[in-house]
Amino acid sequence: MPSEADLVANTVKTWLGNPVSRFLLRWVAKRKRGRSKLEVALKKYIGEANGLSFQENLAYFIVKFALNKGAESFGYSEERIKESLKKPIVRRGISNILEGIGYYGVQRPQTTAAPFLIVWDFTKQCNLRCKHCYENAGPKPAPDELTTEEGKRAIDEFADAGVVALSFSGGEPLM
Repeated sequence: MPSEADLVANTVKTWLGNPVSRFLLRWVAKRKRGRSKLEVALKKYIGEANGLSFQENLAYFIVKFALNKGAESFGYSEERIKESLKKPIVRRGISNILEGIGYYGVQRPQTTAAPFLIVWDFTKQCNLRCKHCYENAGPKPAPDELTTEEGKRAIDEFADAGVVALSFSGGEPLM
């Protein structure tokens, strides 16, 4: 007898793995100026977006139909889905997964459109000598470290690419 995880995976594969669904997902998830119609549709679904273009409204109706059918299939209420999607990180995660399905199909493990998490060791400069630390840090920055402006630009690029979360690591950033 298949496990609950297998049943969920098979349902998702049936719904989202077919060529028509994947075509619609690619169209809805296509990024323009750092955002996709999917992200806008998810915001409208929870009541946070107005003044949508014709294409964004069309994407909204597709996404609304899919979310409501998915919620019904898995025994969730529309209100529960909306409550979850009010969290920006959940919206970004859902967008990333659906965009990945549009481009790469349903896979195990799933290939997402962008990394879910980037761990960024943004400096090797540190005046501490923690015994547990794996970083080979010292009092001077590495010669190839980014400037503050370059770092900010990199963060903007991560966001535009659809990266869900960014974790900072490395040396002591306040040195």
